[in-house]
Amino acid sequence: MRRTGINEQKEEDIKSAYKKAMLFFGDEAPFIRKDRLVKKAMEFPAPRFYISYEEARRILSRMDRGVSVDIKRKEKRKMYQDLLSKLREQRKNGKATPSALQEAINTEAPGFYIGREHFTRIINRKPCI
Repeated sequence: MRRTGINEQKEEDIKSAYKKAMLFFGDEAPFIRKDRLVKKAMEFPAPRFYISYEEARRILSRMDRGVSVDIKRKEKRKMYQDLLSKLREQRKNGKATPSALQEAINTEAPGFYIGREHFTRIINRKPCI
């Protein structure tokens, strides 16, 4: 299965967050357990929301109208809620433009919206250093 540009970018950003966690611990990093480094890396915000415009538009339109959406993973549900909050904030500030959704997608996200195991698998795919 070929990865999309969004997924490749997400993986690179996760690896960057892991490197940032290592820098946070400095000279002690080599002696710190990997799970602690991963936990710290997951605390950093993500540079953007990792979702396509079309998928976000479809799901957020339903959520904004109060229509139930079937999203099982709590991390993904949280991502949509955070993105919808950003859109509503834009509306509140009078900045709701046709490109508002794309702008919101490309803003800093509070997190990567994946579980620790998946985050660790991405870190383990290729060396980060």
